[in-house]
Amino acid sequence: MRPSLLFLLVFLPLAAPAQSPTTIVCFGDSTPAGQPVAWDFLNNGTTNSTATNPTYTFAAAGTYPVKLTIGTAPCTADTIINVVVLPLPTSPFTVTGPVCVGQPVTVTYTGNGTGADTYNWNFNGGTVISGSGAGPYQISWPTAGTKNITL
Repeated sequence: MRPSLLFLLVFLPLAAPAQSPTTIVCFGDSTPAGQPVAWDFLNNGTTNSTATNPTYTFAAAGTYPVKLTIGTAPCTADTIINVVVLPLPTSPFTVTGPVCVGQPVTVTYTGNGTGADTYNWNFNGGTVISGSGAGPYQISWPTAGTKNITL
């Protein structure tokens, strides 16, 4: 009987923006108990792990062919899937317009995120006149003073 293969991928991006764009990926399979497994995370002929549910850290964003082989020779089965590791998003933005009490300013996201990402803005007591997601936003503040905007 040929063993069946199933990948279970759990992506855990490193959240610290000061770190390089690496991603830890947790792998799993549905191998019957007792079947040996061999993971080749770069499909380069090197077995990187024989654990059933290993983790692997990719050094940079990119597409990586990951090969899983189960069984004992000559009775083995293998499969290859491409794992796409995206770069960590950046969070820069610009503020334009004079910042006067009650007058709107424009806050524009200039990072590398996509429309599929979630944006958690904090306008430090400002009122959102318009905008959602990545923006741009029109914001006004009812009081004078230093206002910290975070994303």
